[in-house]
Amino acid sequence: MIEIDIVMHDRDPIYLTIIPAEMEHVPLGAVMREPIILAHQQRTFREVVDAHIALGGVCPHLLYVKLKKKRESEPTNVIIGAASFFHHNIKQVFVDDDDVHVHNPTEVEWAAATRFRTDRDLVVVSGAQGSVLNPSTTLNYRPDDMYQGVSAKMALDVTKPAVYDGRVFTRVNIPGEDEVDLEREVDSNARPDWAKILAE
Repeated sequence: MIEIDIVMHDRDPIYLTIIPAEMEHVPLGAVMREPIILAHQQRTFREVVDAHIALGGVCPHLLYVKLKKKRESEPTNVIIGAASFFHHNIKQVFVDDDDVHVHNPTEVEWAAATRFRTDRDLVVVSGAQGSVLNPSTTLNYRPDDMYQGVSAKMALDVTKPAVYDGRVFTRVNIPGEDEVDLEREVDSNARPDWAKILAE
């Protein structure tokens, strides 16, 4: 039995919360999963350098893995590890080389555009458990459906070959570009001394 003597409250209370399914909420899905995934991958595959759950995948659905590839089979093993261990919400995995900054989506897209071949480097796993909140898993959803949340996983090996001829996959860099202070150079008040630059 509970006896209540008094109930108190503020006249103008402020209720603190986060907006669900928006940018206040979504990144929290990565904060707790990303280090767990990375630690597990590195215990299993020593070649794994980094892992990132991408914001573009609403945080639980898209994973980028950075790999210091030495053998052709290694990305496939990492993909199998991703499909078997990782949280069921993850739908897509990109396995990248260690020269790709996996926290930068443009870098991952560049690698996919230049190093991925669909007929050779795509892995699809059908009938896997996915998130019941993802619209793609609920197209034929019924509350009593035992297959609710069933989806498919897709993995892309976007690594370059372990051994290749010539400079085919060499990234083009301008000598000295890392030494340039872009913020200072693009300052509207900056006036380069072209005569001095050309003389050098």
